[in-house]
Amino acid sequence: MPEPIIPKSDLSQLATLGWNSEIAAGYEPYQSEFQVGRVVVVHRNLCRILSIHGELDAVISRKLQTDLTDTTGKTQYHLSEISRFPVVGDWALFRYSQKDGKALVHGVLPRRTKISRNDPGRKTDEQVIAANIDMAFLIMALNYDYNLRRIERYLAILWNSDVDPVIVLNKADLVKNSAALLRKVRQVVSGTPVLLTSALKNTGLEELNKLLAPGKTCIFLGSSGVGKTTLINTIIGEERYAVQEISDYRDRGKHTTSAREMIFTESGGIIIDTPGLRRIDLWHDQAGFEDVFADIIELSGSCKFRNCTHTSEPECAVLAAVENGRLSPKRIANYRKLQMELATAGRKLKYRRDRRARISQQKQDRSHDRNEHHDRDQ
Repeated sequence: MPEPIIPKSDLSQLATLGWNSEIAAGYEPYQSEFQVGRVVVVHRNLCRILSIHGELDAVISRKLQTDLTDTTGKTQYHLSEISRFPVVGDWALFRYSQKDGKALVHGVLPRRTKISRNDPGRKTDEQVIAANIDMAFLIMALNYDYNLRRIERYLAILWNSDVDPVIVLNKADLVKNSAALLRKVRQVVSGTPVLLTSALKNTGLEELNKLLAPGKTCIFLGSSGVGKTTLINTIIGEERYAVQEISDYRDRGKHTTSAREMIFTESGGIIIDTPGLRRIDLWHDQAGFEDVFADIIELSGSCKFRNCTHTSEPECAVLAAVENGRLSPKRIANYRKLQMELATAGRKLKYRRDRRARISQQKQDRSHDRNEHHDRDQ
């Protein structure tokens, strides 16, 4: 068996980047051919990698880009080859030339976890936001961004990703009823931790810091202006990232982060900062959705009809819960909305996959016909 490029003793240096035995096992088949490092920033076909060689700027190989092109000529790396195109948090397989200091990425290791959404630019594609995440902090600003329905949407995505969610209600100093708003959130999140913070007043951050464990990767998610950058600056203890002036409209900080990137805290925790997400559409998987709406799913079992849509059917347990005040009308409305969104995404994905299969089969048939014609001519 060929000798590994990186000795195991050297691989232990990657522990501060989140390296563990599970990742090491995934690397074993490739250790004689490729080096490995953590992706901290991605810009189109370039990425920055942290490895035993330090910080490297790496180019994504032309072969990898070509392999991720479908039969229609459009890139499909969000779909069948999703596990190979780098995103922030990935462990990239690369070749490194010490002579010229250049690195070339050839793929990524299998992901332990990934946070995905329906690609807003291409409605039938999956877009991976980040990979190998242990915990996700959903940041919401109480003074303007407070929205229970958005929390349900985010939780459906996070629980489906096998990532532990934490709700962070920031800018608590800008509202007078923060305690009441906190109670409302806890009523709909089924035991998910909820923190009340104010980055400017430095309140609630001690509890948040405790969750940033050494070698664990956390991601900060939320809309623009909710205070993600200020929270990160406070956590790392320096003004590493500029915070633009507060807008006169809604006391809202302007958008600052322009790309997903990885940040390391003094305690050894790893933070992935993200640009403000204007929208986050559900991907087609159902598991996280059912966890978020477990109360409605349980009530559905008592409906008279097994295929009850909870809209107008007689003896519907869900509608009865709405009528007697046990269930919020807005919550059941959001349940229906997200359920339809998931169904639509599933249908579109099936259509796209079937189309690719048809095109691939047509190419094989044409190739077979050409070969037969060539044999006859011989």
